[in-house]
Amino acid sequence: MKICVLIKQVPHRESVLRINADETWVEEDNLVFITSESDTYALEEGLLLKESLGGEVVVCTMGPERAGQVLKDALAKETARAMVAVFQAAGMDYAVLGQRGKRTSEGYRRTGGGEPGRGR
Repeated sequence: MKICVLIKQVPHRESVLRINADETWVEEDNLVFITSESDTYALEEGLLLKESLGGEVVVCTMGPERAGQVLKDALAKETARAMVAVFQAAGMDYAVLGQRGKRTSEGYRRTGGGEPGRGR
């Protein structure tokens, strides 16, 4: 079984956000970036699913080169693989998300349908 955990890099909560000169984004020069707190919990849940159901945990992210740091951090926590990928093309069985989405109230959803730990 493959369990996909989507993670993102966000500015540290104590970082001061300043709009850049073009007013299109924030100035990143003095920001400290970390893994989103909710995504850290999602990774822990993915690792628990791995322990109970077997398989491997794969973390995925998107972003600039600096976003690769969240993948390195995840690999240090017994994650099998890390990649930057489009989720649908990765062939995952579960998606573990850090925050509740608009379309589901569950923390994770089996991509093939059915209940966790049961057949498709």
